[in-house]
Amino acid sequence: KKYYTLNTKVKSEARYWPPLIGLFTGMRKEEIAQLQKEDIKTIDGIDIFDINRNHGKSLKTKAAFRAIPIHPTLLKMGFMDYVRSVEGKALWGELKRNANGYGNAISKAFIRHLEDVGVRKDNDRGKVLHSLRDTFNNGCEMIAAITPEIRYTLMGHEQGGANEKNYLSPKTIQRLKHDGIDLLIYQETIGGTTHTLKL
Repeated sequence: KKYYTLNTKVKSEARYWPPLIGLFTGMRKEEIAQLQKEDIKTIDGIDIFDINRNHGKSLKTKAAFRAIPIHPTLLKMGFMDYVRSVEGKALWGELKRNANGYGNAISKAFIRHLEDVGVRKDNDRGKVLHSLRDTFNNGCEMIAAITPEIRYTLMGHEQGGANEKNYLSPKTIQRLKHDGIDLLIYQETIGGTTHTLKL
């Protein structure tokens, strides 16, 4: 096995963290873009993203109200250190809201990044920020131990979605972490060698 370590200087937090959050949580573009510092909470010793409509934030459906445990990889990469360093209310203070919300800027930046590194060519519409949500969903689906109920709840899908009254319960969060998020590990095989993202 070979292990990759992400170690780079960050020019823009709003370009760096959102794609990683999308990959390791399956969150929608706007859910990530409108995150505020107070939405990062610790419940029963578990660090979570609290997806809510506080302060005028928008959510797609009722099932979108949910708690998503922060993936161990994001924690090892220093995400909580970044959160503590934020002085304002918004996690990505540089983002400005337009008619479509906050997410367009990070979506366009991600497309430019994919083009810069040669992953996206000739206006390949299949490679966008939302693709990371699909990757997360497919990754969870391939892990037998992650039940459809857990996957639907993490994704904010109607079936199996947590409601506004219980989505922050410690019992629910423990299940989402230990029976869901913690089991997701990305790997690929190149030339017979398995490569794992490990920090």
